[in-house]
Amino acid sequence: MNKFAEMIDRERVSRGWTIYQLSKKSGVAQATIHQWLYKGSVPTLPAIEQVCVAFGLSLVEFFGAGEFVELVGNRKELFTDWLLLADDERAAIRAHIKSYLSKR
Repeated sequence: MNKFAEMIDRERVSRGWTIYQLSKKSGVAQATIHQWLYKGSVPTLPAIEQVCVAFGLSLVEFFGAGEFVELVGNRKELFTDWLLLADDERAAIRAHIKSYLSKR
């Protein structure tokens, strides 16, 4: 299960909701939620937003940010793209960034 699916499932379980209940409250298809939780599919940002509305959480609350970082322009675009990447893709990007930073 990917990190986003784990976070969604944690919130769902803490409320005592079934996948069906989350689907009805969020408007996200039950099959889609099942794909996140059991097939490794990564939710899109709009789908995460729908789930957050169902949970009564903002995206910042959902992601548990210790510090608020304003997401505008390039930051927002990068964050949105980042959410769509698989864990191995994120690891490759982190390694690439670290190689650039080590050359400074």
